[in-house]
Amino acid sequence: MQPTHATGSNPRIVSPAEIGALVRRTRKALGLTQAQVAGYSGFSERFLVEFENGRTTGSMSRIHALLLQLNIQILVGDQPLRQVAPAIRQARKALKFTQVDCAGFLGMGLSTLKAIEKGHEGVSLLNLFRASEGLGLHWRVVDTKNRQQDR
Repeated sequence: MQPTHATGSNPRIVSPAEIGALVRRTRKALGLTQAQVAGYSGFSERFLVEFENGRTTGSMSRIHALLLQLNIQILVGDQPLRQVAPAIRQARKALKFTQVDCAGFLGMGLSTLKAIEKGHEGVSLLNLFRASEGLGLHWRVVDTKNRQQDR
């Protein structure tokens, strides 16, 4: 496994695959097996294995549930991952992009951008990452040690 940028205090995440690596490191630090985490979270073990190995398939709602299970908090810009839709819409408008122009700029379909801006649960992690990073909203891990997790 290659080292990731997601280490240290409030580390920046530079690719969606780093989230899988972060999940693996956190799971191991907690002394949990993939089977245990899969059982606790309702995911298949295969999904967890693939996700930890950098396959970034999966909807935002599934990934968010997994992150909550492991007490991992990610901010996108200044917003919690779960509440990023308004920030993406605001960033697009600040750049004076129409949705059509922004979708073209980001290399995604208009319906995908609309779903992202509405906070649709089925949006893929990869598309959400691409949209937010493309609009200048960087992802970072929040150190949750000695801190209560907002749920």
